[in-house]
Amino acid sequence: MPIKQEVFFDGLGFEPIEFEYGFGKRTCYKAPTGGYWRIDYFSNIFVIEFAETEEEARQNFFDDGDTYEYLNDDRIIEEIRTDLIKFSKN
Repeated sequence: MPIKQEVFFDGLGFEPIEFEYGFGKRTCYKAPTGGYWRIDYFSNIFVIEFAETEEEARQNFFDDGDTYEYLNDDRIIEEIRTDLIKFSKN
């Protein structure tokens, strides 16, 4: 991933939580309003992923949300941070 996941969540009030999966440890972020979020990166595309409950997050049951094509760091960080704030309030 060209941008570390924590950059997207920095200063938004999300709590980092690490879960152990069969393939290793992975960090997601619990929103102040609930829900578990993480950012994935696949072939020049960032994806916001969401799990409603801790149990879903613990079992790696994340739903894919919006996708974002990488153009440059500043733009993608701003877009994803804006949407994380918006989505986590719903």
